[in-house]
Amino acid sequence: MDIPLADSSSRPAAYGSFRSEATRERAERLGRRASRKRAIGVSTGALALAAAAFWATMLTLPPTTEAALFSFPEHASCIKAGQSLAPWFEGELHRMKQVGAARHSDFDLTLTSFREAQSRCASGQMDEALTALQTLANQIAKLEEHRSWRAD
Repeated sequence: MDIPLADSSSRPAAYGSFRSEATRERAERLGRRASRKRAIGVSTGALALAAAAFWATMLTLPPTTEAALFSFPEHASCIKAGQSLAPWFEGELHRMKQVGAARHSDFDLTLTSFREAQSRCASGQMDEALTALQTLANQIAKLEEHRSWRAD
């Protein structure tokens, strides 16, 4: 029996179309791969640029916190002395508000001295702060003593 052979003219056409189809698919695949690599490269470059800008900013202008602005004194005696006088000032302000009395310059000077002593204590100038707080405590004691004589 004779088996008919495929026409030689149809073979090259079928092979040619197969080859061009495979070439086209491979070219598309390589194009997509190149496009992905380009997108990853651009994204990586943008991320690196953003990170470099961030760290350059942080190194030239570091953030400051309130914790960095104040250092705590080594001895708590300064803080305790300020805390022992603070209730008197709060009470005095409350009393003046209730009575409706105007604040007088002596009280304002005393309050200013108290706040300055607290600032010295916070900045670590303990000797000066303790001296100022002791002076204030003596002034307050004299004022309260004078007030009790007037009340009797």
